[in-house]
Order: sequence, then C-alpha cells, then structure tokens
Amino acid sequence: MPSSTGVKSKIGSKDNMQYTPGGGNVKILSSKTDYSKAAKSKIGSTDNMKHAPTGGNKKVYNQKLTWTATSKVGSLNNAAHKPAGGNVKIEEKKLDFKGKAQSKVGSLDNAKHTPRGGEKKIVSQKLEWKAQPKIGSLGNADHVPGGGEKRIEEQKLDFKEKAQAKLGSLENANHGL
Repeated sequence: MPSSTGVKSKIGSKDNMQYTPGGGNVKILSSKTDYSKAAKSKIGSTDNMKHAPTGGNKKVYNQKLTWTATSKVGSLNNAAHKPAGGNVKIEEKKLDFKGKAQSKVGSLDNAKHTPRGGEKKIVSQKLEWKAQPKIGSLGNADHVPGGGEKRIEEQKLDFKEKAQAKLGSLENANHGL
C-alpha cells in the first residue's frame, strides 16, 4: 500500500482557501402598492355615470293563436272516395306440365338418329424434311474472302513547309500598305 504522507495538493488549489462567498445581503421589499391615488378612469367613461336605463314598460302577450287554414283548390273534391276492389282471388294451383307437355313440331322426326363418325384416326408422325440449298448457292462455298493485307499508313503532312504561292500572286503583296 502506497504512503499518502508525502502527497501534496495540486498546484494553485490552495490559493483561494480563505474565500467566503458573499451575497445574501439583498432585502426584498414586500409592500402593497396603492393605486387608488394614481389610477384614473378612461377618458369620458364617467360622463354618463348617473344614467338610469329606462324601458321595461312593454308587455309581451301570451295568447294562443287560432289558424283558419283552408285546403287547396280542388283537394276536397274526392274526399268521400272509398277505394274498392279486393274481390279478386288469386288462385294457387300446382301446374302440371309433365302430362300435357309435347315436343315441338317435327322435333321427334329424327329421334332414333345415332351420330356416326369417330372412326377417323389422327396420325402423329415426325416429319422428315429433305432440305436442300437454293440452286447455285453452294457454287462458291469454298470462297475465302481476301483483302486485309492493305496497310494504312499514318504520317504527318507538312504542307506549310513545302507550300509556295501561286505565280505572280506576291507581286501586289504590299498594295494595302
């Protein structure tokens, strides 16, 4: 275990050891403010201070209204009408179609007909094709294309060094000077 007797504090950590924090000497006043002397009413708000509202002398009647309504023109012409009918009976009978049913005219003429056919066989064979080329298309079959031995050379053309003026074109070269 290391010895802690020779341990010193960090540099400058004891410089402010005597410091006592200040503050706390500020007093907060708690007094009521009196606005009664300084407060005034709005401009013109006290001009009509002695006004007494009038009215209230109006009576509201509570009377049951009687309506004398008449019907539309011609709506009572058929007021005494009583609907009739109801004397028709709807019968419920089971219909018998089996005993009375007949075939259409001529539909039984060919009743004993038996369809024929079905003895035809569908043959599925692999077809052998004897394909031949078109006439004369194999005449040049052994042809070997030629060419390709031509070389394309790249060289810089030097027109500027070898170029010369046309005959007589330099005679009037200083004309504009």
